Amino acid sequence: MNLRSRIKSMSGSALIAFMMSFSLTCTLLGAVTRDYPWPMAALCCAAVVLVCAVVALNRVTAIVGAAVAAVGVIFTVAGGAALITARLHPFEALTRAVEAVGARAGGQAADLHAEVTVLLVFLSVLFGVVSLLMVRLSGGVYPAALLFVFVLLGSWFLNQSVQHMPLIPGLIALAVLYARAFRENGSILRALPAALIAALLAVSLTPASPVTWQPLQDAADKVREMFNDYFLFNDPRIVYSVSTDGYQPRVDALGGPATPRREDVMTVKTDDSMLLRGSVSRSYTGRAWVDEAVNSRYLFGDPTRLGRRNAAFDVDLVDRLKGLLRPVKAEVTFVGEGTSTLFVPHRLTALTTRLDMPVYYNETGETFITRGVQPGDSYAFEAWLPDADWTALSAAIDAASETRDGDWAAVQQEYMTLPGTIEADLYWLLMDLIEDAQTPVQKALAIRDYLSGSGFAYSLEGRYPTDGRDFVSWFVLEERKGYCTYYASAMAVMARLAGIPSRYVEGYRVMADGTGEVLVTGADAHAWAELYFNGVGWMAFDVTPGQGGERPDRPDNSGAGEPSAPPGAPSATPEPTAEPAATPEPSEAPDAGAPPSAEPGASDEPDGEPTPGPEDGSDEPDVSDAPDASQENDSGDGTPPSFPLWLLLLLLLALAAAALAGRRFRRSGPKYLAAHEKDGRVRVMIWYRAILCLLARSGLTPEGGETPEMFAGRVSASEGVPDELASLARMVAQMQYSPRDPDERAAALGETVYGALVRRMGFRQRVKWHADRMLHGIGDYRQVP
Repeated sequence: MNLRSRIKSMSGSALIAFMMSFSLTCTLLGAVTRDYPWPMAALCCAAVVLVCAVVALNRVTAIVGAAVAAVGVIFTVAGGAALITARLHPFEALTRAVEAVGARAGGQAADLHAEVTVLLVFLSVLFGVVSLLMVRLSGGVYPAALLFVFVLLGSWFLNQSVQHMPLIPGLIALAVLYARAFRENGSILRALPAALIAALLAVSLTPASPVTWQPLQDAADKVREMFNDYFLFNDPRIVYSVSTDGYQPRVDALGGPATPRREDVMTVKTDDSMLLRGSVSRSYTGRAWVDEAVNSRYLFGDPTRLGRRNAAFDVDLVDRLKGLLRPVKAEVTFVGEGTSTLFVPHRLTALTTRLDMPVYYNETGETFITRGVQPGDSYAFEAWLPDADWTALSAAIDAASETRDGDWAAVQQEYMTLPGTIEADLYWLLMDLIEDAQTPVQKALAIRDYLSGSGFAYSLEGRYPTDGRDFVSWFVLEERKGYCTYYASAMAVMARLAGIPSRYVEGYRVMADGTGEVLVTGADAHAWAELYFNGVGWMAFDVTPGQGGERPDRPDNSGAGEPSAPPGAPSATPEPTAEPAATPEPSEAPDAGAPPSAEPGASDEPDGEPTPGPEDGSDEPDVSDAPDASQENDSGDGTPPSFPLWLLLLLLLALAAAALAGRRFRRSGPKYLAAHEKDGRVRVMIWYRAILCLLARSGLTPEGGETPEMFAGRVSASEGVPDELASLARMVAQMQYSPRDPDERAAALGETVYGALVRRMGFRQRVKWHADRMLHGIGDYRQVP
């Protein structure tokens, strides 16, 4: 094809590609904002298509086009064109534009006026390149139609409506491509008039008002809702609290009488006792637990964030306790309505729900869905639970502490803070408890044994501390009776005083009874503490006494083999005003941090770790200003999540590429070429040329002056060459040197030889052969040596 013909062909392709890219760009822009500069969109699409067409014309124009594009970029940057001058950081502007599109899709108000230019340029470049590629490739109408379907669906998801006028150029382009699919050598320009008439008729016959069929509308709404749930969920959620089950009358203050709710909550099919976590709090104010830190939320099934999910549930640290944990499975079915929380153990490895229950989790391991649970909602999970007594666990935790994990520094920073309300007497009491404890786990067990010992009692007749007193200090030093929230808070706070990161957890306590199914009621609502040990992650400590039954966090509840309370630990809590006996000097205090009343810098740090003591002189925070513990909006940094428009576009490109690759794979094969050839002689030559290509990959090629029969006789001795090649070569020679038509068996024989040669190839050789065939074809089969 000469240059003039090539320019004519490329001009028609460029025109169709421009119409297609302009239509796709305006359709998507019109779905997110009505106020977009369509003349600028036309100019951008035309420029992109023109540059691509010039580059694709031949080698000379490719070099010229690349040079012009480079000069254009330099001129744009140097001259301060609209994109660069408006956005010094275009990728950041594109990110803001995508986030605004995501907010609009999620039903929120979002202003796209500032970012519409960046979004317009991005879509113009993307659709311009893809459109020209589809127009130039044979059969491009099929991926083009698929691309239009996805764009229309995306527009409907964004705005539940599609503008008709921007579709006209795209429909014309599709009609031309469809006509060309049946006549690949036909002129594109000659098909334009008929395509224009068809597009105008299609748009004019479309009803002005929406015409819907209710079942189809309901199905579409369901699909849209699922799309929003899986990709655009950023709504605030109501976090579970034991106060909903009657265990804490005031959400903003620990204490008070408990009136457990006896209504059924869920059934759990399991043979194992376990603690099912619902909510996790990290900040203790002196009166209540809150979670002021903002947690990002992640889709549980997202394979790209598997490492983050394993870190949130400490699954990546399971090997540190190998042999001391056992895998458990359970199925949970809700009996009544509730919050969006899904109750699961900590070391969660798998979670299965229905398709209409997309599961999210955050950095603390809280697990939830996008709506409140309903009766009949169910899910199944797999997790790891401790399967050894604390003697073995302690040894494993101490061994793992020699190699610090990557989260240790962050955990210390986030889970060691305490308010200035902690009383000094609580600190000195703790010093006596852990005086002989050498490791963090020994300190934790000493605190646990003390709080669950005879000096404390379980009671639902809880009270509130007097005004101004720290809750945990009042409970441990004076009250010494209460229910789960009292003991969990004491365990968590005293662990922090001892230099151990801790957090407060609320959920349900499931006690297996041997029947294989446990009915969980509001009375089973529970609170406990989780302590972080370097190298193994979070471990549950349930210190609430007097409830009966085996505590799920203590595999050996009898205490056999467990470290007992250190010698000298007081059997009763000293009076809060009593001065501790033999108060040590600050420099001689045990390695657990300084007392609240100590002068700054007067204490040693625990085992080289930051001092966990409370901040001196800090005022008690105003809990009324703290966020409600039952409400949380953990949508990251407060902005809506990025709308995965790029993911949709990449998917479209991948589908288009797959469709084109599949078509090329099929049409470049000898079977397809032979089936679409009417001349029997050419059919045989197609198979013979393909066979020669395969033999050439093994270094077997015809020599100069060698006839097909001579070549076949020479290579037949090679390993793996089928004997039928000689017969096929004889038929090929007869066709070349005589006017006789080939035998009907010749083509079938060629297919047999070709198939045998392909099957003898290794996997890599076969892949490489098919790739070369798709790129370069099998060569000229009308003239075979």
